[in-house]
Amino acid sequence: MFILSLTYTAPLSEVNAHIEPHLAWVAGGYDSGTFLASGRKEPRTGGSFWRWESAASSRLWSRPTPSFSPG
Repeated sequence: MFILSLTYTAPLSEVNAHIEPHLAWVAGGYDSGTFLASGRKEPRTGGSFWRWESAASSRLWSRPTPSFSPG
């Protein structure tokens, strides 16, 4: 199992501008059986995803999210 822990690097106002496409992407992850669990961090500084697969597969998988930008 892999847990991907993400931290926002943009202001929350910019994150919120992309939240709807991101939530649709998250729903697709559950629909396809990719996600075991996910959630926001509190305080709202990022989020995390739980899934089964290799680290390399998890890195490739995380790139299609509308809110992901490698940095």
